[in-house]
Amino acid sequence: VSALEPTELGRANSPVSTTAEGAAVIERAHRSPVFDRRTAVRPTLSLVIPTYNEVENLPILVGRLADILSMIDYEIIVVDDDSPDRTWELAEAMSVDNKRIRSIRRIGERGLSSAVMAGMASADGDVVAVIDADLQHDPSILPEMITPILAGRADVVVASREVEGGSYGEFAASRRTLSVAGASLARTLTGTPVSDPMSGFFALSRE
Repeated sequence: VSALEPTELGRANSPVSTTAEGAAVIERAHRSPVFDRRTAVRPTLSLVIPTYNEVENLPILVGRLADILSMIDYEIIVVDDDSPDRTWELAEAMSVDNKRIRSIRRIGERGLSSAVMAGMASADGDVVAVIDADLQHDPSILPEMITPILAGRADVVVASREVEGGSYGEFAASRRTLSVAGASLARTLTGTPVSDPMSGFFALSRE
């Protein structure tokens, strides 16, 4: 479960707006119908979902997103590493009835980072976000995550497990220790003042 941590690369940090101003930014940006790649109009949000054996969780997540993002013009890009449980096949089937969904099946390629990069390379949105399919990330904060980016007040927003309101959910103590150590190393190597650079739940401007 993650809370919000706004981060602007190259600019000072700024708070995430949860006020009427933030709602107005979202409302202005999301008046379009379902995005159609055949048109020149970009969706507001491209949501990349890397998957591996998530055939049970993917429909649940997509259903939640439909409610949470009902006021937003968005697309979903499922990037699957040829899952043995055929998550890629489910994503393809879902895309037939839901034009917001696109599926990328990667054969002979594995890895979370490269899957995310493949999804981003295919994204059309003004804002690109990444979320895990295992239901550990809270999709309800997505509108708040993209608001400061759309308003030009942030380039990147990271959902952190280390700030007030965030948690590691059902992580075992050993896994949490490993995650905290990895985050500390990432901050040291990159010099980025982000409390949870390893959260895997973030949004960034297309620009």
